[in-house]
Amino acid sequence: MLLTIYDYIRVTYNWAKSFAVLIEQLQRQDGRIDEATNRTSVCLLALANVARVSLVCEKKAISAMCQMTKERSWEVSLVQKVGSTYI
Repeated sequence: MLLTIYDYIRVTYNWAKSFAVLIEQLQRQDGRIDEATNRTSVCLLALANVARVSLVCEKKAISAMCQMTKERSWEVSLVQKVGSTYI
């Protein structure tokens, strides 16, 4: 299936909006460790699912997982586990 330029722009725009929401949710501070863990898990699963489903956004999602691992000091083994399970 070939994507038209319109489809590519639409998918890229939706990726940008979704990624902004993920970042916004990760930056919330409510002081509870379990909430931070849940947000981390949801973020990783969302990025893994995007990488698995979208050919257009696959590289962006994997790059975002790497970037978030570095910025947030996530355990690499956790990211690898989620990535190998869903990608």
